[in-house]
Amino acid sequence: MDPLRPSVSRETRLLLTIIVISVALLWVLARIRFPGKAASPSPVSPVLAQLAPPSAFEDITSTVAQLTPHISELISVIAVSAETAAGPRSTTAQALQVRDGLAIALTGERVEPRSTDGASIEITARDPATGLTLLRVPAEDAAAPEVWSSRGLQYPRFLIASDVSTGNLSLRPVFIGSLNSIASPRWAGSLWAVPDGAGLRAGTFLFTVAGELAGVTINHADHVAIVPGELLMNSVDRLSRQPHPNHASLGAEVQALTPALAAALQAQNGVVVTWVDPAGPAAGLLSAMDVIARVNGNAVSTPDQWDDQVLALADGSAVALDVQRQGKAQQIQVTARPTNGAADDPVLGLTLRPLPRVGVEVLHVVPRSAAAGAGIRAGDIITKAGSVDAPSSGQISRLFSENETLVFAVTRDQDHRVLAIEKAR
Repeated sequence: MDPLRPSVSRETRLLLTIIVISVALLWVLARIRFPGKAASPSPVSPVLAQLAPPSAFEDITSTVAQLTPHISELISVIAVSAETAAGPRSTTAQALQVRDGLAIALTGERVEPRSTDGASIEITARDPATGLTLLRVPAEDAAAPEVWSSRGLQYPRFLIASDVSTGNLSLRPVFIGSLNSIASPRWAGSLWAVPDGAGLRAGTFLFTVAGELAGVTINHADHVAIVPGELLMNSVDRLSRQPHPNHASLGAEVQALTPALAAALQAQNGVVVTWVDPAGPAAGLLSAMDVIARVNGNAVSTPDQWDDQVLALADGSAVALDVQRQGKAQQIQVTARPTNGAADDPVLGLTLRPLPRVGVEVLHVVPRSAAAGAGIRAGDIITKAGSVDAPSSGQISRLFSENETLVFAVTRDQDHRVLAIEKAR
């Protein structure tokens, strides 16, 4: 044996052999465990990485994939059409199945929902204060969603958000750092404030990683908030029992106070009155161009804040308004009255709701009444009665009592038609 040649001990050779065999076995196990991954030409370095547990991102991705079939059974994509200043506009929205054949959605008051295949959807109830609309949709038997029993709102968590993209439903994880309870006069319970930057928009339904309903997002005071699942389902129950909540109104509409208007009207903050119902509770008390700074001591600087204060008023509520009129401050007391109006004559058979400067919306038609015989349906908007444009419910009742036949101009969906109501002979 050459004394100058370096020798390798038997133990070292054995150790190197074991290492080579171990790496080979790990590579074979990796191919068996993850057959979908492409084999690396140099298997030594990625072997341990292939056997490592999946990352947190892979975990949440897998969770979304597993929840998609379940949530897809609960949420329907609906088409919503509305009349705007630029003409008819159609968008998509989400409706959550709450029980067999019934779904809930957040929609505007003057929209017409339909299924994405064009089939009509019946509106069974609507709450203008919250924006909730109860729909009867064509659906197979479906169980009500399980509601999340919220605990530990301050802890960070992932929620699963439902989105509508090109008419299809998709899910994505949303990280929420914390949820804080806030009050809203429109809802009969606390909401959850969502931190800025969550990337949520109104009308999005949220679920936990266990598939439980966490709630639905709404716009609240220029921010996004969540209506908790329990509060949402309670609101659905109340709406199903009282399809058209008899909210009260002040009979006035407002707009934002711009800097130019503030200078011209000698007011620093508030909202500007744009219209007062001549038959409403504020008639003779408010007038266009009044600036309302406070409602019952609460400052209002945007139309949304005004709506927060007045949309959920009860019948007979006394409301104190701090008003600036021609630069002079004064306080006005107004008593809220119901917004729903019904024609006095039961033979006519209409329950109506006023639409300022438009007319009235038909909420209910009594079967076998004169209105039913003329073909008037719930959801129709009466824009003219006889010679009266934008009639009130009281004017319609009076005209019907004075005439044997009353002609209406009616808007239904996107169609316009003329109908005649005759008294029974």
